[in-house]
Amino acid sequence: MQTEGMERLERRTEDLDRLEQVAPALATKDDLKATEERMRTHFDVAAEDLRHRIQLVAEAVATLAERARQLPATGMRGLKPVVVDQSALDWEGWDDPALAARSPVRWKLLVSGDRAPAAGLVTGVGEVVPGGVLLRHHHEPEETYYVVSGRGHVEIDGVRRDVGPGTAVFIPPNARHTLYCTGAEPLIFVFTFARDRFADVEYHFDE
Repeated sequence: MQTEGMERLERRTEDLDRLEQVAPALATKDDLKATEERMRTHFDVAAEDLRHRIQLVAEAVATLAERARQLPATGMRGLKPVVVDQSALDWEGWDDPALAARSPVRWKLLVSGDRAPAAGLVTGVGEVVPGGVLLRHHHEPEETYYVVSGRGHVEIDGVRRDVGPGTAVFIPPNARHTLYCTGAEPLIFVFTFARDRFADVEYHFDE
């Protein structure tokens, strides 16, 4: 009995010795697993941040590409001084005959990126015949008028003002506006847009 007890004690001692040897290894594996999880989490955060930065760069490139597309064909380096005599230009008007009948307005484009090596500003001269009207409309860019001759009134977002020689008018973006000639002579006015080309201005008629 004593011998068997001694053998059992020895076996338990051996088991304890093996457990003491294995325990540090198990602790090391747990530490490695925890470290691996921390590294994986850090990598996921870094990867998400990188994806976000790539998206921002892609959006910036797309914006620059769109701005470059809107530049006149000559490019910014091709800009040159432009001097135009309006008397040498032909009058232009609406392509739609029905619109031309309702709104007897004509104009000459003096400065526009599709006519000359210019950018950033469109300038023209317009004419409204006596009793005529530039129908109510709106467009995305702001616009200015400068009345050279004639009498009339301008209406912007429902507010009407008389205009005559020397009158300057600022029209905010997308404001609905119309121009009437009420005098006995044509209303002549200079108009400007902060755009590269007149073709960049899209008219939306409201009546």
